[in-house]
Amino acid sequence: MGGGHANGTTGGRDDHVRGGEGALTRYLVGSATTVVGIDGSSTAIARARTRVPKATFTCRTLETYNARESFDLVLAVEVLYYVSNPREALEQLLLLGRSVIVSYTTRERQRLEPYLDAFCRSEDRQFHRFFGLRRHGFTIARLGAPPRS
Repeated sequence: MGGGHANGTTGGRDDHVRGGEGALTRYLVGSATTVVGIDGSSTAIARARTRVPKATFTCRTLETYNARESFDLVLAVEVLYYVSNPREALEQLLLLGRSVIVSYTTRERQRLEPYLDAFCRSEDRQFHRFFGLRRHGFTIARLGAPPRS
């Protein structure tokens, strides 16, 4: 599990929460002035530092990471599988920034979507198929304040 932050070129901050080994983080470096990634694995952090030397990486979990300021965007890519309490993780992600985008695979969809219901409407989730397969893919969800009943 991991994460990251990017200081946007508009003066705001963009956040990528799933530092991992830097595969996605390297794309943020080109569009943000500062990028910070977090991951709970020191091995992943070491690889990310090599892969993306212009970013800053720290070995922390989402549960132990404390941002000094809020970010414009938080990206949590394949993060929710690795946390013990998805609801608390979603709350923590929302504390990190104004806009939060999470992704998860079809395999985890049934388990995770009940947690997401408290933070985003179903129309704020978009399913993407892997290679045109009907049942296999991933969902991208944009979180915000809990939806009104």
